[in-house]
Amino acid sequence: MTIFAPPEEEARKSPLWLLFVMLWVFWLAGNLAVIPIGIIAILPAVLGAEVPQAALAGPGIKGLLVLITLYVMFAVFAGAALFWVRKYERRSFASMGLAWRGAVRRYAKGLLSGLVFAGVIFLIAAVFFPDSDDQVCVWSRLLAGKMPYIIAALIGGLLIQSAAEEIILRGWIMSSVAMAHGRMAAVMISALFFGSLHAQFLFGEHILAGLVAMGAITLMGVMLGLYALRDGSIIGAAGFHGAFNISVFGMVFFGVVAGGQIDEPFAALNKAFEVGSTPQGLDASSFVQGGAALLFALYYFWRLRRAGSQTG
Repeated sequence: MTIFAPPEEEARKSPLWLLFVMLWVFWLAGNLAVIPIGIIAILPAVLGAEVPQAALAGPGIKGLLVLITLYVMFAVFAGAALFWVRKYERRSFASMGLAWRGAVRRYAKGLLSGLVFAGVIFLIAAVFFPDSDDQVCVWSRLLAGKMPYIIAALIGGLLIQSAAEEIILRGWIMSSVAMAHGRMAAVMISALFFGSLHAQFLFGEHILAGLVAMGAITLMGVMLGLYALRDGSIIGAAGFHGAFNISVFGMVFFGVVAGGQIDEPFAALNKAFEVGSTPQGLDASSFVQGGAALLFALYYFWRLRRAGSQTG
């Protein structure tokens, strides 16, 4: 079964085990690509003795590497998947949901849907699980010094990261699995692969919280897969994913900066990444995210079934 454009006659299928292996091979290639770029980025500071040697492992340098990773690692990650689809599977990019006709409209609609989804999560959390933190935020700190440039670079990096994950998970993995196992199996398997890419949640002190967070991410994968199926393209899902990531990570980053915890932009970025990538304990946030993703997934599934019954 095909879920986007039909593949070419000479197209070949990647078995499920090979998809999982190559997913992690491409992930490793992306991470390895960050190493030389990271070295080049910090080399002027080292050679010019502009920073102490101890600072090379400090939060500022780590924050810079986070930004580099968003651009370089995910670009290589997605590029490897695109190369595999074209050269090994002998498929067109259209067969993996990269339909360029109406792409701007689809992407804009996806951005809006992602903002709505994030807004629902924030609203539920604010109403039912209010934060008792009395931290005073000075939002003018977001406009100080180089901070606006860091924010712009962060937004761009998160959009690239989100688009890359959609190309890999909902584009390559989901369309490949659908060819052999059908579209619903493809949605579920690609969602499980998506959850596995967030295994860093298990490396903190709170393993149970990490498992719950991975469960919420997996449900988001189901939701995004159904969104892509309903849309007939992964372009809108990329916009949805990007808007959500910017909303959630942006709130953490803005809280770190506006709350006066850290003034240095890259150090603040590193702090936000540490908070966002490692659950601080079992709380309501993952349950709210997972529950909202499930509700949206059920809605998209209903729309998908309704469209199928009308065309049938």
